Amino acid sequence: MSDTPLTIPRSSTPTTMGHDGPARQALDSVAAGAQRARDEAMPRLDAAADRADAMIDSASHRVRDAAESLRGRAQQASSSAQTYVQEQPMKSVLWAAAGGAALMALATLAMRGTRSTRD
Repeated sequence: MSDTPLTIPRSSTPTTMGHDGPARQALDSVAAGAQRARDEAMPRLDAAADRADAMIDSASHRVRDAAESLRGRAQQASSSAQTYVQEQPMKSVLWAAAGGAALMALATLAMRGTRSTRD
């Protein structure tokens, strides 16, 4: 919003052209009231915008912190898994095979369930 005051040019209102009658006074009063309302609202709007910016900054920092934490935990889990595989290669292969078999069993059950509901 611009900071220029609201004005009504005297030549723009044909009914008040050339004199300062009641209509012109009413228009001036409305313009002054609108300007006062704008002047009172602007600090509140600016404060609200500042609060919104602060909230966005805070949320951004929290998301960034959470992402860094998650990245660190993922790297730690990956490192632990690599160490386990290096120390226990046969157990790792057996666990992987058991996990794959369990996933296939679940997928098969899910496929049977969807076929029986369609029939």
